Amino acid sequence: MNKRIELMERYLLRTLESNEEYSFKVNRVAHIISTMNSTYTDSNISHIALQHGITTRYLHKLVYEYTGLSPKSINKINRFQLSLKLITKNEEPLTSIAYDCGYFDQSHFIRDFKSFTGVTPSDYLENKSFMNQVFLQ
Repeated sequence: MNKRIELMERYLLRTLESNEEYSFKVNRVAHIISTMNSTYTDSNISHIALQHGITTRYLHKLVYEYTGLSPKSINKINRFQLSLKLITKNEEPLTSIAYDCGYFDQSHFIRDFKSFTGVTPSDYLENKSFMNQVFLQ
């Protein structure tokens, strides 16, 4: 009887340890993504890894494992979301928006924007519809 109890205790302790490790990794990835959300350039991935005390390769592995996206893809989405908000406000020229969002040049910005929306930023501005406004709120 004592053997069974001992085996059950070992199993439960191992399960508890693995759950704690999983929770730690999830929290770590959430913190990494939070840091990524505040910075939009690809060159900051190595800086973010350094900030969190991990290698760039491990950062890629963790983020991909828990989100299904690469850090580069997350940055691309973050930059696009910010650019969409800034374009909708229509207070700055497109070139300024491109640089504010971390794009290296306007053509890079236009290419990414078009990959998400199917239209260029200027076409988007010209054809803003009610639905475009709804999605941004």
